[in-house]
Amino acid sequence: MTDSIELRHFLVNSVKNPYTKEDYYQIWYNGVLTGYINKDGIYLLMYHSKCPEGVWVNIDVWTEKSVREKVMMVQKHWSALYDRFTLRIKFTK
Repeated sequence: MTDSIELRHFLVNSVKNPYTKEDYYQIWYNGVLTGYINKDGIYLLMYHSKCPEGVWVNIDVWTEKSVREKVMMVQKHWSALYDRFTLRIKFTK
């Protein structure tokens, strides 16, 4: 289940200062975009019965950590995150 997680790193322009770059990671699971990580938190694409595309939800864990530390925590605990949250990818065929 957890062997196909992939984290893709990007540097994006800051909203407050377009001359600075911020870290941004995409979480891909089985070739499907499932979440992203930035300085504001970890966002996962959750299942919602009234929105077939899913909704982005900040899961509010490890908020005091840096982006790099959040990435390491997601890599380490992906199977627990997958089991705990109702991700949209679980409901797609």
